[in-house]
Amino acid sequence: MTSLVKRFVEESDQRPALTLGITTDPMTVSEALGRAATVARELHARGIKPGDKIAMIDDSSTGYVISWLACLLARTPVALINPTYPEELLQEMLAGFEPAVIWRGKEIETNRQAKISDVLGLPGLDSKPLEVISYMHTSGTTGLPKFCAQTNSYFINFNIGLVTNFGASAPGIKTPPIKRSASATNLFKSILSLCSGIILSPNISTSCFSLASDLSTI
Repeated sequence: MTSLVKRFVEESDQRPALTLGITTDPMTVSEALGRAATVARELHARGIKPGDKIAMIDDSSTGYVISWLACLLARTPVALINPTYPEELLQEMLAGFEPAVIWRGKEIETNRQAKISDVLGLPGLDSKPLEVISYMHTSGTTGLPKFCAQTNSYFINFNIGLVTNFGASAPGIKTPPIKRSASATNLFKSILSLCSGIILSPNISTSCFSLASDLSTI
């Protein structure tokens, strides 16, 4: 099994018209990867090493997806955090997570505008199947929200399950429907759509994304 971000690269090579991001700001996967590659190298230039953790706190946007891809390419596991939480709670969560970098709206928009460069040579392409690449968190209804680790295998196998159980298929350009407040969930949909060339039907219940997501944001 390949790494998730390598799957993105393979798909963009095979289907250059494939897009991701929000419906009002779609971008080809190739361009998104190119911008993400630049951001990944900027992280390394700042002294951020593979294995260091990143936290992202913002609404859904194409820049959000690019930033997530940058972390995959840099091999820096990234936590997707609900932006609607009170600042006090966010700080408490971040204290326990100890990220090397925290990205919010301004930084994520800057990443959206990054120049395009080649993905070759970036460490995330060699990420192992059971390597942690991302984190989502619980809702916090029973206490401080807890982070749930997600591996390359997790995303790819979950996607296979969706395709098998829901029979979703639609080749071509992908701009999955999203809700502005549901950052992590909608990023999840974009990733899943890309990985198998599907588009998630609007009538599929979002409850199927509950296993590692904060349901309050769906």
